[in-house]
Amino acid sequence: MNLRTTIILITISIIAMAPTTNADVVVNEILANEPSGNVNLEWIELFNNSTNTSANLHFYYAREGQDTIWPGGGFLAPLEYMVICRDSVGFIDQWFNGNDQVGFNVVESPMTLTNLGGVIYLVKLETDTISQLSWSDEGEDNVSWERFLPTIDTGGASIDPSGSTPGRVNSISILPVDLTI
Repeated sequence: MNLRTTIILITISIIAMAPTTNADVVVNEILANEPSGNVNLEWIELFNNSTNTSANLHFYYAREGQDTIWPGGGFLAPLEYMVICRDSVGFIDQWFNGNDQVGFNVVESPMTLTNLGGVIYLVKLETDTISQLSWSDEGEDNVSWERFLPTIDTGGASIDPSGSTPGRVNSISILPVDLTI
């Protein structure tokens, strides 16, 4: 390999590994109390609230208690969702009737979420907590905890008839009122 090729490869590697500093990734939704006691169906949803910047997920991880949950690397495009779960096939079967065309990334990571309450922290570059979402109690089976808005770290139980909104706007989101009607 000549010097020019080496320089090009090093430059590409540096760009690919550079953290995306303006992305606004949040823990958007959590299902800690899985349906019918099937712990493989627990999941965490991330959302990139940025309108113009992708997030390089090689620099992010989530933490609950002593568990570290890896989103698997790659990039999360602006206004895109990602679900991290124990069992991607089980997740797709449960929430999308086996249709693997869910429209967002579903990745697997070993994890255990505490049913009786907890906090998921999203950490960037192993030092900064950039987002967190907590749940206070077990709630009902198959009902997720959703964030009210991507800009605040509070939320509540889903009011969606299905019990959760993976890959969609949260059912408890505070939406702007259209006063022109």
